This record gives sequence, C-alpha cells and structure tokens, in this order.
Amino acid sequence: AETTSRAHYTWKDPQRPQKARSSTPSDQTVPFYAETTNRDTFTWKDPEKRTKRASPSERELPPFYDETTHKSEFIKKIPTKEQSIKQPTHRSNDVPFYSETSNRAHFTPKQ
Repeated sequence: AETTSRAHYTWKDPQRPQKARSSTPSDQTVPFYAETTNRDTFTWKDPEKRTKRASPSERELPPFYDETTHKSEFIKKIPTKEQSIKQPTHRSNDVPFYSETSNRAHFTPKQ
C-alpha cells in the first residue's frame, strides 16, 4: 500500500536537465535554403553621442544688468492690499424691491 507520509516521499533532483540546442527546429523536416537575419549581419545604428555639459567655470553666463538684494540689505515690508481691478459680476437692480427677503444684503430694518 502506498502512503502519503513525508518519510516515504522520494525527493527529485532540483537541477533540471539542460536541453541540447539544435541548429534546426525539431518540427522542421525540410532543409532551409534561404537567408536568415543573423545577429552578425544586422547593421546596428550608431547611437547619438551625448553632449557633455559644461562645468560651471566653463559655462557662458549672460550679462547681468540689474541690482540684487542681499539678505542683509533686505527690509521686510508689510504688503498693502491693492484695489481689485475686477469689476463685480452682479449688477444692482434698478427696479425697486417691495417684497420680503431673507438675504442680508437686501435687508432693511423696519422703523
């Protein structure tokens, strides 16, 4: 009787046998007389050579025509709120309003 016990298990060799590479496929029975695209006959493209970056000392800098503010000369200013250039999107209605509303902008307290 066979058993499924681990002690009776026969371990297989972990190395797989190497397959022998043949020059012709195994399913091809007729000889091949045409030319193939072999790696040696392939014309490789020459890769574009990368341009080397100039070091900071060799680099040409454009002339500087303005002033700079060093941290020690910087005077902190509180920015002022400027007037908005945008026009309000809503227009006031020229027709008088004689009804009740719950909107705060249209609320007029009773006297």
